[in-house]
Amino acid sequence: MLLELVVRNHKLIRYAQVSFEEGFHVVTGQSGAGKSMFLSALRLISGDHLKGVKNTSEDVTLVEAVFDISENFKVSDILAGMDVLAEDGLLVLKRKIDEKNRSRIFINGAISTLKDLKNLSTHLIDIHTQNAHSLLRDSSSHLSYLDFYSPEIKEKLESYKLSYDLHQKLLSELKDLEKRSVITKEKRALMEFQMEEFQKVSLDQDNYQYLLSERKKIIQIQKLVDLKNMIRDLLDGEEGVISKMQSLTKVLEEATLLNDGFDKYGEVISDMNASIEDLYGQLSREISEDVSSDEDLEKIEEELYNIESLARKYKVSVEGLLGIKESLLKTMDLVFDKEFLLKEMSEKIESNEKILEEKAATISKSRLEGKSFLEKRMAQELLDLGIANAKFEARVLSSVFAETGKDAVSFWIQTNKGYPLLPLEKVASGGEFSRIVLAFKKVFASQGRVPTFVFDEVDANLGGEEAALVGKKLKSLAQDHQLICITHCPQIAMLADEHICVLKKDEGSSTLTEVKKLSEKESDLEVKRMLGGAAFFKLQCEEALLS
Repeated sequence: MLLELVVRNHKLIRYAQVSFEEGFHVVTGQSGAGKSMFLSALRLISGDHLKGVKNTSEDVTLVEAVFDISENFKVSDILAGMDVLAEDGLLVLKRKIDEKNRSRIFINGAISTLKDLKNLSTHLIDIHTQNAHSLLRDSSSHLSYLDFYSPEIKEKLESYKLSYDLHQKLLSELKDLEKRSVITKEKRALMEFQMEEFQKVSLDQDNYQYLLSERKKIIQIQKLVDLKNMIRDLLDGEEGVISKMQSLTKVLEEATLLNDGFDKYGEVISDMNASIEDLYGQLSREISEDVSSDEDLEKIEEELYNIESLARKYKVSVEGLLGIKESLLKTMDLVFDKEFLLKEMSEKIESNEKILEEKAATISKSRLEGKSFLEKRMAQELLDLGIANAKFEARVLSSVFAETGKDAVSFWIQTNKGYPLLPLEKVASGGEFSRIVLAFKKVFASQGRVPTFVFDEVDANLGGEEAALVGKKLKSLAQDHQLICITHCPQIAMLADEHICVLKKDEGSSTLTEVKKLSEKESDLEVKRMLGGAAFFKLQCEEALLS
């Protein structure tokens, strides 16, 4: 619960320090005295984004709140997760705001974030402002209210959400499949032509490397054959070595006849002729054995040309062609096999819908149980608040699948006998709606674990007996929760355990707001002022409070 609130330099509040106890607190004061500043200070320490929080001075705005969290295990767990110590079961939240409206957050002295402040405050304090009226008038919020009273709803929703997410995923895939399956005749013809191009060639990377290797091998063989033929021609050509050697032999024979000394050269020439003829014969045999088909080379060249031309056409490497072909095949599979794929996907969706329907039915059953209990509680609370002929109904209607199930929930109410039930947002009377809101708070307070409630003008448009009944209900709510109520009604103020008064006073050339905790005697004076009377008497009360 809230133990203390310290405010410095917040709008017209120069300094205020207020302590709080258990039970029912009221905050009162004349219109324009600054009760809204007191409320905005509480909202600041709860993590709200508020504009215009600064006063006209250059001093830093400070709001500090001390909470007793000795029995608030949720907050203790959050702090443990943040590695923040809470000594003696106390939590100190501090927020500083500079002249540029920049915030610094401190949690038990450690610098923290606005997100952490908000997270903690949701388990510490529930501030009910006029915006809460708008929320309750919005039927889209009614389902979450009903779920507070629906048994085992959390576990059922978690299980349902898994199936719902899968359902949405399947629907998205089906939509994407249908979109990709729609194709024009021209596009289909183009895809078929492209596939024919790819089927004409083998895009296997090993095959491409093999073709390159074979081409190189054949070219090398052909070049070697050409060289061998050139050697053979040099040996056996018209002016070749063999012919020259024959001429040389004849010349030596003639020379030997004239001089037998040349006989020794004849033997050398004879050996040379034998070697040359042997070389010639060996080359001839090798040339005849070399296999180098021009047809094979042409076939390989053609296949390589087709592959490389295709790569140039699609502006990718040869390796990249395989990826394009696979993508094209996948797209064509989607197009040509769409009926099978669409049928398969539809069957998956239908199967999951059955599961989803079953889970949604268990959620609806829980909500119908919660509906009965909520209606009884609300009827009693409204009766206690003086709406004797009230009838409250939580209508649960079947709708389409959504994240929260298949139910649409709206609250209907009858506040006057003989009139039909109307949607809650159609209730025109501000006084009636204020009491309805309070009834909701009372009903749902027992379901929540927030120890401190703050009400801003829950008594709006009320007076007399109605205000007294609201006061009793607030007093009842304060038995289990610390309650702070900003009020204009003396009937409510007189029931408080603690009374805080917001006063406006002049100090030199400035007007300041003072926040003062009243004694029992001062509280009586303030209640008398609120009850009204002669202007002189009211002035006496105000002077006594300011003194």
